[in-house]
Amino acid sequence: MKKVLHITIGLEFGGTENMIAMLLPNLEGEHILVALKGDGPIGERLRQNGIKVIPLYGKGKMDLSIIGRLYKIIKEEKPNIIHTYLYYANILGTLLGKLANVPIMLTSLEALDVWLKGHHKFLLRICGNYQKVFITCAKKVEESYTNRVGLPANKMRLIYHPMDIIRFSPKEYYNTNKNKIIIGAVSRLDEPTKGLQVLLHSLPYILKDIKKNKKNLEIEVWLIGDGPSHQLLENLTQKLGLTSIVKFLGSRNDIPELLQQLDIFVMPSLWEGAPNALLEAMSTALPIVATNVGGIPELAEHNKSALLVPSKNPEAIANAILYLINNPSEAQKLAKEARKQIEKRFAMPIIVKQLNDLYDELS
Repeated sequence: MKKVLHITIGLEFGGTENMIAMLLPNLEGEHILVALKGDGPIGERLRQNGIKVIPLYGKGKMDLSIIGRLYKIIKEEKPNIIHTYLYYANILGTLLGKLANVPIMLTSLEALDVWLKGHHKFLLRICGNYQKVFITCAKKVEESYTNRVGLPANKMRLIYHPMDIIRFSPKEYYNTNKNKIIIGAVSRLDEPTKGLQVLLHSLPYILKDIKKNKKNLEIEVWLIGDGPSHQLLENLTQKLGLTSIVKFLGSRNDIPELLQQLDIFVMPSLWEGAPNALLEAMSTALPIVATNVGGIPELAEHNKSALLVPSKNPEAIANAILYLINNPSEAQKLAKEARKQIEKRFAMPIIVKQLNDLYDELS
């Protein structure tokens, strides 16, 4: 029976962490998760599903004090596969796995990682010599790592992020005559990457159009998530005079329930790999406005399952949102097609089978 040691950074809510929590309980074989940092809700969720979770409580980006403990875990657990996620876990897990003579190592490349510097890329190439496969979550991510980093294209394997289509069930009721529209974004508050300032700057255009056309319509905007740019975004909200309509909901563990309450989902990012938040909105069958960047157009097709707009363009976002408001039947059509795409391409059983098959192929 295959035994896989998964190594990641943390166990708080996040795209990669949520993906791990969905996948591990459904995979064949024995699976253990090591987190370089502390414990969190993802760790608890996995334990409840029978997965052994070991947090190392490291500090900062690369805490050298955890090296010995991680090496000891690898030697004691004797996995035949190490699967790493995120840059620092990738580097540390791969080098220690090589030292411990683990026969099969692979890593998941989860984002475009435009922040990588020369020395980061050098270490990735070194580790790439020891890894059998690089799992990419989008073709755009694969292109980025082959062209920008220099990883070998023949080791790339595309496996999309899985979606729990039961937990993120389709929105069943669309009130096309309502006087209040709730627009939402689920995102780490991390600017400028996530483009939330652009979303805020789009709102005056929307309010101006509503006033001009004398519509009896109220707008509310939910920013769901937290991060280092929280105060910056609150300050901008005050500066634009939007405090009465913009709500900061913080980090939440009831995302499926919140999505059910939205009328329109917006992803205004400046760059993305294969964002889980977008897949969750598609699975919920929400009308979507997203930027045409990174892997987003690979997941959602313009004018078929979403409206895609240029990044850094508040007016384009406003126009797309207004189109969905003014054309509810077309909005529903896009939303239902988004759900169909999730069921066809990203449903959990599909992705689980692909990963199980890959482990078997490498073993």
